[in-house]
Amino acid sequence: MTNHVSIPNKTEVGINPKKLSYIVVFLYSILIVVWLYSNNIVISFVSIALSSLISCSIASILFAKYINSVNLSIELPTNIGMVDTLLDIYIHITNVFFSILKIRNVLLLTDPGLKSHLHKVELKNNTISIHIKIHGYSGTHVIRGILIKFDDIMQIFDISFKIVFKDEITIRIIPSSVIYIPSTITLRQYIPYAPLTLRRKGVGIEILSVRDYIPGDEYRKIAWKHTARLGKLMVKEFEALTHRNAIIVISIHSDFFTEYSDIFEILVERILGLTLGLVRLGMSIRMGVITDESIFISNAISKNNVKDIYEFFSTISWSHIERMIRNIYSSNKILRWFTRNLTEEYCKEPCLVMLVLDPQDNFDIDVLKLIYNDLKYRGHTLQVVLISPLILKFLYLRANLNEFHELLNKIPIIKTCIRLLKSMNIQSTFTL
Repeated sequence: MTNHVSIPNKTEVGINPKKLSYIVVFLYSILIVVWLYSNNIVISFVSIALSSLISCSIASILFAKYINSVNLSIELPTNIGMVDTLLDIYIHITNVFFSILKIRNVLLLTDPGLKSHLHKVELKNNTISIHIKIHGYSGTHVIRGILIKFDDIMQIFDISFKIVFKDEITIRIIPSSVIYIPSTITLRQYIPYAPLTLRRKGVGIEILSVRDYIPGDEYRKIAWKHTARLGKLMVKEFEALTHRNAIIVISIHSDFFTEYSDIFEILVERILGLTLGLVRLGMSIRMGVITDESIFISNAISKNNVKDIYEFFSTISWSHIERMIRNIYSSNKILRWFTRNLTEEYCKEPCLVMLVLDPQDNFDIDVLKLIYNDLKYRGHTLQVVLISPLILKFLYLRANLNEFHELLNKIPIIKTCIRLLKSMNIQSTFTL
């Protein structure tokens, strides 16, 4: 795939003096005075040379102010990658003033989940060819433009040139293959007993079948009557009663979309492992994700199309909403509406409904009560997984002292939520 952007939508030039720029300008003034009044030829020559370099730097800065249009083209061999792979992007920019400036760095104007580093820069006939390597976290990322940082000849000023693309570039990152998939015993905490069930081998009270003993089987499962009759050890297989279908609703606010850690990737990996484990048990899964900006709904995931879950996570757009206004636009605010619509649309029989969320305040706890009543009225079973960026970081990464204090401040709301869930006899857990 190759994208071409011929005309940028907007350009901005920024010029900021460095710390030593005022000293250089003062030195320039002294050199001019020395050149004018010195009778020594060597001193005069040195003064002229240095003052000429400074003059060129100042001239380049003056020219930079008038860079208001460029010819730009972009080549992107592919816009789909995986978490552990690098993608290439080639940018060609033509402007006559670029020949007198030196590129220090090139940054992509994008969300914090997409990383880039400058690989190679070439200048030929007033055209700068820039090769950038990019990689990122799972999801869909948008490149809105680039920021080029220049140095003048004497490196007196920081010169930045911002280009906003007329057509944004979309990059899709697919999660890596999941290594950890919960065992059947671990999955039991997510699969409560259900009246409308799928018959399968597992933990239960009804005997499904009897088979030959295999070393490692529990002795309490030995079928003694069959063993005595057949003259060899036989083991009872029990019938596990589970739902046939499950809805997983994940509410992710902006604190999960951060550049400083792998919090979002850890969350994706754990949910993928849980989903694949449930699919292995024969369940059909449909997933819905709410962010602060949008909602996403997957197709029904079963053993026949299990790879679709990876594609689904690559479609989740990274949030651009600032943390300071998150409480107003929190994804939890529409959690009840979203859950009700998903279950009404896709659950034609009683389903297991799993909510994965980070409760922010008492409003979110009240919403959990309403969701529980809605689902109970329709015969569904509710399971709640409490998550938090701070909890994930504390469990799987390194948390600093300030983050530890933030986690302590969050404990009261978590305790309140747990007490509510216990009072309603709702299964809940902190880890995936």
